[in-house]
Parts: sequence; C-alpha cells; structure tokens
Amino acid sequence: MFLFEFKAYRGTGQGGTNCPKLDMSMCPLSICVDPKSGCSTCDCNKAATENNLENTIYNVITPSLLSDCAVQCLQDVMNICSRFLWESDTERCMLQSDNVTSDLSSQIIDRGRSTLYFQDHHGCINAYDYDKPTQTCIKMVYDRKNWHDARGKCKEDGADLISISSLEKWRFVINYCGDNKNIVIPTIWPKGTYSLVKVEPQTYGNGVCPSGVRWDSGSVSWCTEDQKNDWSQSQHFAGYKSSGNIQLNFCVKREETPNREVRDWPKGDYCIPQYSGCPEGFSSGYVRWDTKDNSYSRCNQASGYYPSGNYSTDIMMNFCCRNDSDSSIPITLPRDQPFYLVRNNGSKQCQQVNGMTSKEEYITWDNANNSQLYKNYKITSDIHPLVNVTSDFDLTMYFCYYYK
Repeated sequence: MFLFEFKAYRGTGQGGTNCPKLDMSMCPLSICVDPKSGCSTCDCNKAATENNLENTIYNVITPSLLSDCAVQCLQDVMNICSRFLWESDTERCMLQSDNVTSDLSSQIIDRGRSTLYFQDHHGCINAYDYDKPTQTCIKMVYDRKNWHDARGKCKEDGADLISISSLEKWRFVINYCGDNKNIVIPTIWPKGTYSLVKVEPQTYGNGVCPSGVRWDSGSVSWCTEDQKNDWSQSQHFAGYKSSGNIQLNFCVKREETPNREVRDWPKGDYCIPQYSGCPEGFSSGYVRWDTKDNSYSRCNQASGYYPSGNYSTDIMMNFCCRNDSDSSIPITLPRDQPFYLVRNNGSKQCQQVNGMTSKEEYITWDNANNSQLYKNYKITSDIHPLVNVTSDFDLTMYFCYYYK
C-alpha cells in the first residue's frame, strides 16, 4: 500500500537557523531578506517592497481561501510567483511577481487588513516547500513505508511526519498534493484504551482490525427473543447474525500509547465502544438489552477482549461519546483499513472523516416484549449512541462504516 510522507522541517522561516528571531507580526507588509545575511528584517529594502506592492500584482483571485491562495503561488507552473497578498475581509488573493510586467490595472490594497506572504523557502533544506503561516517546511515523498519507517525517514532530515491539526491545514495539504487521489495521511490511532466494531474480511479470513497499533480481539453474543432481528441489507459487521442470535466481533486497544507524539481523538460528534476508561474528550454512557428469559441466559456471552459492561442474563455495553464539534467537519483518522464508529445520539449524520466515504448501517435486536428490565432500569444513560426503541422494546443502533 502506498504511504506518502509529509515532512515538516521546522525552520525559522527567516533565512536559516543562525538568523536572529524576528516578530513577523510587527511588520507583515514590509518583511524582506537582507542580501548580506540572508535573514528576514523589517528594514531591508522596505521602500521597494511596500511601494511596489500594487505594481507587481499579475493575478487576482476572488473569492479565495488563504490556503488556496498559497497553493496558487507555491504550485505556479510558470514559476513567476514571488509572493502573494491575501485580504481576509474580501477573501481576495493577489499574486505578485518580480519577474514579469503586469498588465492588470493598479489594484487598491487595504494595507490594514492585508497580509503579505513570501513564496521563498526561507530556512528550508533542499526540496522542501515553505508554508509561511505555520513557518513549516513541507515535502512529499512517494514511498512504500509503514508509519514507523516513514517517520524514521523524516527524522533523517531533522523533520517529522506532518500533523493535521485543523480543517484549514487539511485543505492546504490537499491542495498542495494537487490531483493525487492516492494520498494516505500516515497517522496512527489516537491515544487511550477503547474498542472498535470489527469489520468483516474483504476476502476469506479473519475480520479486519486497523494497523499501526496492537489490537486484541473478542466477541459479544446476544440471544434474542422472537426471531425478529434485522440489519442493513448491505453491511460489513464481522460476526454472526441470524433471526434469533447476533454476534459482533471487536478490536480492542488495551495499551494507553503514552508516546507524546500520538494524538488525542479529534473533536467531533461520534461514539466508540468503551474498554476501560474513556479517552480524553469523551464521556461514558451505556445501552441495555433485555434478551431471552433466564433459561436462555447461557446464549448471552462475551469472550476474548470486548467492550466493558455486563454480559450475563441481560447485556449492558458501555460506550464513549463526544459532541464537541459538528459532524459535517471532517476529522482525520488512519485510513489504511475500513472501520466503524458509532453514531452519537442527536447527531445529524455520520461523523465525516477525511479521505473516507461513510455509510450508515444498523442492527435491530429483538428484545423481550414485556420487558421487566426496562420497567426497573433505564434503557440508556443520558449519554449514549443513537438508538431507536419500539413499543415492543426492539432496539436499533446505528453504526457508521468508513471505506476508501
């Protein structure tokens, strides 16, 4: 499988590591490079830079995101873009060149609301491109490597794998990569202990757990009531499903992964099955199933490693849920293998994931029709995944399947 390395070499963005530190925010429209030292300064050639801004604009794009404007300059096929101006209020992108004569009429620049960005790769080693807003040098390498080997290769340059920490940064990376649709962001599964619903095998074999961390496997079996279980016509759950029995298999991450380089789970609107405590940012909840009468309780069982809860006469499974961002804002997770998240209660849709297609799937469990359990206990806690319960107490839960 192809993995693309994004190497972020943290240079000073000011001509090299030996340059004095400069507060660029103090002079955003007058930063230039001292030809003697190679360092950025607010005073070097100040008049030439500021006085000629209007006269060197050769292309105006509106409306434009800042990231799109940067890409237009960085990936200029004619190699004439020297810098660009971006006005935040008007979302106007103005590309500038010192190498060509502009045939555009003079542009009026709101200097109080404009920021000047240089395309020059200050402080970057050879073959890296410079992103001034984050003062980061970036390079894409086409290699077949796993996450650990890719990171080791980055460190040979004094770099590291890129971290996608915001939607704006994601857009910049996608634009930077152009039309290449085979990009795999080399991330590792987030911190904490948790479970994922296992995906059925693509061919004959065992169900699929994602790569990158250690996963242990297990299963949970429900022995249900009146032969009325149901599930999506097209679904991808690993396990066994029949009209009277349902088994789901799970991938369980039991190690905390204390490595500080591994990220926390991203903000969003989704749930995951709980293993021990919930990862940071999640809250714990549960769902109860009232299965067959006690004489059939032996049908309910859990084996191997599985989500925390109670698996005996009836079943209570714990979940970790969060609702701290809109589900329409994509999050970044590893995408080398398909996987499931669980749809959160109150969510408008499946949580969107960068580079993955989502498909909602469901399972309906036929609970006991005259549920004494539900008369004595709540079906769910206040925090829980999205479920629907009928008048006969049949319970439907919704899962989000992600694939490329």
